[in-house]
Amino acid sequence: MRILFTIFVLFLSTIAAQAQNRWMTIENASTDTLTEFYASNQSQNSWGRDWLGRNVIYSGQNAEFDFDDGSNSCIWDMKAIFADGSELVWNQVDVCTESTWSVGAPVVSTQNRWMTIENASNETLTQFYASSETQTSWGRDWLGSNVIYGGQSIQHDFDDGSGSCIWDMKAVFADGSETVWNQVNVCIESVWSVSPPAPVQNRVMTIENASSDTLTEFYASSETQTSWGRDWLGRNVIYSGQNTQFDFDDGSGSCIWDMKAIFGDGSETVWNQVNVCVESVWSVTPPAPVQNRWMTIENASNTALTELYAANATLTTWGNDWLGSGVIYGGQSIQLDFDDGSGHCTMDMRAVFADGSETVWNQVNVCVESAWSVSPPAPQVDNRWMTIENVSGITLTEFYASSEAQSSWGRDWLGSGVIYNGQNADFDFDDGSGSCIWDMKAIFADGSDAIWNQVNVCVEGIWSIR
Repeated sequence: MRILFTIFVLFLSTIAAQAQNRWMTIENASTDTLTEFYASNQSQNSWGRDWLGRNVIYSGQNAEFDFDDGSNSCIWDMKAIFADGSELVWNQVDVCTESTWSVGAPVVSTQNRWMTIENASNETLTQFYASSETQTSWGRDWLGSNVIYGGQSIQHDFDDGSGSCIWDMKAVFADGSETVWNQVNVCIESVWSVSPPAPVQNRVMTIENASSDTLTEFYASSETQTSWGRDWLGRNVIYSGQNTQFDFDDGSGSCIWDMKAIFGDGSETVWNQVNVCVESVWSVTPPAPVQNRWMTIENASNTALTELYAANATLTTWGNDWLGSGVIYGGQSIQLDFDDGSGHCTMDMRAVFADGSETVWNQVNVCVESAWSVSPPAPQVDNRWMTIENVSGITLTEFYASSEAQSSWGRDWLGSGVIYNGQNADFDFDDGSGSCIWDMKAIFADGSDAIWNQVNVCVEGIWSIR
């Protein structure tokens, strides 16, 4: 008998432990009559019925409510409405912990917090959430069972009585996409013209082994990274004639990547400045036996050489710093292999020193040259800056310049930029060679070009291209 009694007591104790107390006192601490009270647990998307019914809570009085609705939810949103029509909201209340809401008349705000939510898309906006800086979750859907069709709008009052002007907002569309606007100042902003996020560009590429050797390692580095990082194949390999796909969307939004493939014989192929938003396949093979492209970069100065860049004739940007985190101190040297897998012998090189000065050597034949004994440029007496002014009536899309020491035009000095009609750009023609004589070529959007040969950049100050 004593054993049965003990089991019964333990059973009751277990039941009591599971049933948390959800009673709360709603106290009217204002001077106005509280006429309506609403509460909605976290699984509901509307306020539902007025819990007071025909009753009211006069100033200084209170009422008790049991928030145990059988859902076991501890988290509730509450709203109190006063006789003058003002209201106060308390979101994310833990009724298993809190015991009283001493609710006062809401802060009277002189700032207007009304905003228009406008659906600027063709897709139906099905849910809308907003959370002030005092809240830690989105809470309920402000639209409830409503929607905002394409081209339509709705107005919301973001005055929740807390005095907060800063809100986060989230719009969810019928296709499941969502757009978030954080840190919105509703005391200043009046409209959110919202649409689904733009489609994400596909960054998936196929790496195809077009060689007779096994591809054992694969590395890729976006333009925001300074090292190759991990081997993307891990313990896998790509056998001859096989391929694998990689997604180059690393969340940075970058389309430009450098790639390196290493084969079973130790040879490697590099493809720099790959636009993964455009390219879809790299059919990779080991490099053919090529000329030696090793060069010694020697710092012939007393200033540390902190950065080194090199770009072959097909590239329009310098790319990554070849030294990475390394430096070349005065009197020291380093050897670099300028075989980037492209087969090019002609490279432009740029050395940047600790004092910010830099020296450029253009049109270097790395298949012939073996060393660059580099130092910061000597102070130049002659100013080699020139203004390139477009007064042609057509957009200038490319600009090339070649000193008398060079045999080809080299890279486009504008890169991805242009010079619109009536605009200009300044260029420094001091490449460290001391040359004053340059040839220049401008190419326009319609394919036409203009050439000015034997320009003395130490004398001329402007080229007005007509």
